[in-house]
Amino acid sequence: MTTKKQVLVLIDGYNLYHGIDDLEQDHLKWLNIEKLTGVYIDENVHTVVGIKYFTSYARWRPEEHKRHQRYVRALSTTKVEIILGRFKKKKHQV
Repeated sequence: MTTKKQVLVLIDGYNLYHGIDDLEQDHLKWLNIEKLTGVYIDENVHTVVGIKYFTSYARWRPEEHKRHQRYVRALSTTKVEIILGRFKKKKHQV
């Protein structure tokens, strides 16, 4: 009997979003990460022990912030664990 290998899926939400945004296919922004993981993981060989989605809200962009919150709420109804961070403050030179 072969033991299944455990897999922990880590998603960089910022890079995922901007990679999809570059494709100019807005419907892809509502990607179901749990289902996507199933496409790449062979359940006969691997066991997914977790899916972690790392992201931060761009609070200075109110409309984007609201859309991002809706997406994160949708993701949280799946097996995806949301890890919220913060953007690092930068000093802007004039």
